[in-house]
Amino acid sequence: MKYGRRNGGASARDDVLWNADDGITRRQVLARSGLALGALSAAALGVAGPVWAVLPSDGRGFDDARRETYVALISALGSVPDARVDASRASWAATRLADHYSQQLPDAQRATDDVLDALDGTGFRQMNDGDRAALLRAWARSGRADADAAVRAGGLAALPFTPEPEGEDDVIKPVAVVL
Repeated sequence: MKYGRRNGGASARDDVLWNADDGITRRQVLARSGLALGALSAAALGVAGPVWAVLPSDGRGFDDARRETYVALISALGSVPDARVDASRASWAATRLADHYSQQLPDAQRATDDVLDALDGTGFRQMNDGDRAALLRAWARSGRADADAAVRAGGLAALPFTPEPEGEDDVIKPVAVVL
């Protein structure tokens, strides 16, 4: 690679980093580094958050393992007295959640993935309904991160059982999930 001035370096405007294939001017170097610095600044200020929302999920999607974990969640919450989640409709709820999942932005899909993967990481699918409900109760009573996970799991379980609004003025009351 050769470095030098184009046209014999007659003026500062002709100053260039030159190689046999192409040249790049100082102005181009400064412009490109400015774009990189701008992108890093945007990320540091949190402006990159919306970009994260549209980046693809982990690629697994609502696969069989996550579906089975979700069916186990519905079964566990449906076994709790006063729960408005119907354990006998767990397969239907999983199908409805899969439809909802496929229409969500990747950021929302990742949130669903995180809840189901956290449950699956405990061996949730292999537990009986009583042990599953006990685990969710323990999470709800523990530190903030686990309590948040328990709330998100309950919300995820209630989602298919929440009625759709029939009109613009229709007020939908959320389905309560009791642990």
